[in-house]
Amino acid sequence: HTHSNTRMHAGMHSCKHALWSMLSDSEKGRCDFEEWGEAYGRVLGEEKEVLMEEKAVIGQKDYLVGHTREYVKAAILWKEGMEHLEGGMVTGKLESMLSEDIVLMS
Repeated sequence: HTHSNTRMHAGMHSCKHALWSMLSDSEKGRCDFEEWGEAYGRVLGEEKEVLMEEKAVIGQKDYLVGHTREYVKAAILWKEGMEHLEGGMVTGKLESMLSEDIVLMS
């Protein structure tokens, strides 16, 4: 059926945009983690606007985590007094991979 081909084709393209942890096993089977990582790698060094959503603990440190308009998950190191940033837009440079699907922003 055309429908299933379209779905598979769309799935192939979503590899470069979706968060790896959100992909189903079948989608991961069609995606190459390195190829997906390269897509994330292309945004490193860029200035991006991030909608900050929640405080999270990553590697025993507190971060404020959100998403860019391209659905790249980004985090900034939590500092006292940052509560007002939750739900707000923050602009910063995407520096490095903090985890397999979160980019550290400065």
